[in-house]
Amino acid sequence: MYGENSINTQMQTGSQPIEAGLIDLSNGTGGFAWIIDDEGMKAQIAASHPDVCNQMEKTAGRGLLPGTYDISILEDMEGLAGTPPDQIHKMISLNDISLLGGSVNTSRDKRLGYTTFSRGVLSDVKHGGLKKDLTMAFEQEGNDQPSSTFQAVFGNSSRGFSEKYIVMEPEKFQQCSDLTKHGYIHWEMLLDFYNTKKHILVRDGMEYLDSIMITKEGIFNRDNNPFKLGTLGPHEIGNNPSTSPFHFEMPYGNYSPIPPGSNGKKRDGSPSKTEYYKHSPPIAILMRMQQNAWLSRSGQSNNQKLRTNVQLWHAQYNPYNIGINVIGDGRAHGPRIMHYPQVFFSHEGLKISQGNGNAMSLSRASGFSGKRQTHVPHEVLLGPGRTHVYAFRNHGAIGRDNDGLNYDDAVKDLTLESIYRDHQLISATPGTLTFDFVLERPSMMHGANSNSGNASHEVTQVMWAPFGWEAINGKPGKRIQKADVSTSELNQNTMASFSFRLRTAREPASAGSPAIRPLVDANIRAMMCNTRWDSPLNLPLLAAYSADNEGVVEEQIMQMDTRDAPKGYAYWGAGRDPVDGYDRVILFDVPREDLVSLGQLQHANIGRFSYEPTYIVGNSYANPRIPRDQWRASITDTFSSSDRGLAGWKIPGNFYLYDASYLVNEVLWDSYIFTTIPQFADNRDASTDLQPTASTFQALREGRLLLPNPRFIPYEPAGSSFDRATLSMTTNDPERTGAFHHNAGHLMVDGSFNVNSTSADAWEAFLSGTHRLPYQKLDSNGRITGFERSVEGVRFPRVLASLGSPMKKSALDENFWTGFRDLNKNEVRYLAEAIVDEIKKRGPFLNMGQFINRALENNEHGDRGVLQAALDKTINSNLDPNFGEQATHPNVATGSSQGSGFPGQILQGDILQALSPYMTVRSDTFTIRAYGECRSPKGNGKILARAWCEATLQRYPDAMMSASADKPPLEELINPSSPFGRRFRMISFRWLSPEEV
Repeated sequence: MYGENSINTQMQTGSQPIEAGLIDLSNGTGGFAWIIDDEGMKAQIAASHPDVCNQMEKTAGRGLLPGTYDISILEDMEGLAGTPPDQIHKMISLNDISLLGGSVNTSRDKRLGYTTFSRGVLSDVKHGGLKKDLTMAFEQEGNDQPSSTFQAVFGNSSRGFSEKYIVMEPEKFQQCSDLTKHGYIHWEMLLDFYNTKKHILVRDGMEYLDSIMITKEGIFNRDNNPFKLGTLGPHEIGNNPSTSPFHFEMPYGNYSPIPPGSNGKKRDGSPSKTEYYKHSPPIAILMRMQQNAWLSRSGQSNNQKLRTNVQLWHAQYNPYNIGINVIGDGRAHGPRIMHYPQVFFSHEGLKISQGNGNAMSLSRASGFSGKRQTHVPHEVLLGPGRTHVYAFRNHGAIGRDNDGLNYDDAVKDLTLESIYRDHQLISATPGTLTFDFVLERPSMMHGANSNSGNASHEVTQVMWAPFGWEAINGKPGKRIQKADVSTSELNQNTMASFSFRLRTAREPASAGSPAIRPLVDANIRAMMCNTRWDSPLNLPLLAAYSADNEGVVEEQIMQMDTRDAPKGYAYWGAGRDPVDGYDRVILFDVPREDLVSLGQLQHANIGRFSYEPTYIVGNSYANPRIPRDQWRASITDTFSSSDRGLAGWKIPGNFYLYDASYLVNEVLWDSYIFTTIPQFADNRDASTDLQPTASTFQALREGRLLLPNPRFIPYEPAGSSFDRATLSMTTNDPERTGAFHHNAGHLMVDGSFNVNSTSADAWEAFLSGTHRLPYQKLDSNGRITGFERSVEGVRFPRVLASLGSPMKKSALDENFWTGFRDLNKNEVRYLAEAIVDEIKKRGPFLNMGQFINRALENNEHGDRGVLQAALDKTINSNLDPNFGEQATHPNVATGSSQGSGFPGQILQGDILQALSPYMTVRSDTFTIRAYGECRSPKGNGKILARAWCEATLQRYPDAMMSASADKPPLEELINPSSPFGRRFRMISFRWLSPEEV
């Protein structure tokens, strides 16, 4: 590497190529020189196996992982256009480029950027030893129980949350008393996500999962303890005397979702699978809650009636590329919302009877009953990316909002159905009509109903004090007034509409609520949401939700796609109508097969709290609530002020917020890998499985079969074999033995790439690996229909199975929400150059965690990591503002778009999904070029003979054996006892002609 923070070529050579210096022999009769060329700093331009190409019938990693591609798309490589991948594969050295149609000059110019051979060892550069095999740990031995290997290496302590269970550096974990007591992101969350594939159900042609529901006990009907009131910091919930005993294990423990009845089935007899993916729960998200309120007048002149009317709209969103079934403990119990705001009506000119003949002004007449909870009386299967709308389906007297079965998703023709209350009208004169929408209780909840033995398991998300625009009688709320309302206007023409809804990618900014990035600066999948945790942002409501017009909306009927009559699907994305919005937005992948890349873990739902980012693994954006030079922050509740009606619900003292992405990335990327070595055949599609038999391992060893990651090449280290017995060896030892520890030593990485490379040519070639790589297509029912092969550019789709299609920067369309970007060769080159620029400023990186994470610095390096910074300066910059306007919050890094995190803007996690298995910070392949000359002994310096040679040296997993070592070979493989580490071998040697130098 050379450039800033390394060799200064301007100072050393005047920016000329680096040359090896000649060393003279002491007697003056000759001299020699050598130079070591680091092949790991270059991009390998062809896979070693001829079948591993991007257009092969069986794609690598089910369409995720790159193979050999058409390298003519690279800068100055146009002469190789039309060269078949198998011909590229046959190149032995870059000199062969001229044989395929390129020029000799191209071979010379690209020597520091390309290589035909770079092998890597799956070593843990940060801690020493080998990477550990998560494939072995996460594959389950039974249908539903974690393997004994998982229990040994990650299992939790019976005395609480142990260091090995938490995905966090132990020294940091021990500094955090709240985490050691109440827990944090742990390995079982990732385990459950990995194994979701085994619990997918099918109904009416749609693949789906049941949504997770947790108990509302302790929030809905317990004493006014701090947990119910929401007056706890996020990491004080759990093993806390103030927490309800029903949530004692939440948010990270073995909490119980809807429990199965007899024989492992729900009480209506249908299978219950939710117990098996509870730690990474797929949930339906509250997209929108809207209330419409109006007065109406009816009856004869001597018997006038005044009616208060309230309509409730409620939209639930499924952000996954699979169906989500919203169901309680039976199919008659569907989506529910609880504790939505009370509506009070006031009008000084309207006199109503007190019941004793006396008249009184209409003052704070309630529109709902005291116990507000309503549900759809049937389960609702949300399609991939869909948002279903629910509303009151019939006029019903007050009280029917208390589970009066007056709620449904057949809303196409619903307009003015309402919960109503009648009053005897005595007299009416014009006056000011006031509607108060008031959050009377500290929490609003939604999920699904349950009315039998499991009646408490019905919460998906809990939102403590979700908004606080103004105080109304000491409670948070919003007041809407209409002046000089005459009696003839007492109808829907004087309707007031109040809404609480997810932010869009084009949220209008205001002085009181600057725009943030809804998917980056908030967690839309949070199960526990508390605006007080957002105090450093000084927003009037939960960060994921919209402050536009402070909840006051003009549209009385939600904009809906009603083609699937009688249901309605709401719009989201850049807007909430068909002009700017889209009726499907897909954000997360549900694995149907074994994972092949750590980057796929970005889809795991491991964030429990609203202050965390929506995507955690692989994300490097700074949390705007935490100083950029810190990984945690101690904050106070500044949100709960008296002018917001929250003085009585204030969190006392200080509490901590943590940068979840920084902490998880710090652990994950250096020490672990998915080897994809077959353990169990349990994929959704049996045709993608490798049966873990002796014959399979023999075929893998001989190259007749390829691993799911085909660029992991089977290798047999000294003293071991690539066979089933060795590579499926369980362990009870968390440190030393078993396949979890030694499997990585039985593989070599084909095309290992050192991310410290400062060659734009190398980065361009490495990034281009997905050029024309097919992708899995998804139909509208969430079923994979095969591969789409008509892909032109380089792409990094967010989800492995895509409903949408590729699109170009110059022609963004609805695929911004359901598809992915198609990058042309120029865009890839610009991105490569931007990455190199960032590396020169920040590198070299000593481990992968450093490379992926942002720096803990109070400057632009603390805003985001290398890859994300480069993406935002190139690929994500200057996009059509109709798909995402600028984020204006002062805590958010400049140049950030509100569209960050939507599929049309590339996250660094998207690149890591495809390329991280081949990334390293230490090279293992080196080429040594040596020169020797013989001179005349007469002292005239005449050269009598010259010779050049070239040798390639490769590091292998095999340990250099120590003379005193008495450990078994596999233990030596895991962690060599010799200070010389792992063995190097010369794998090629050749003499060079002068023309090759």
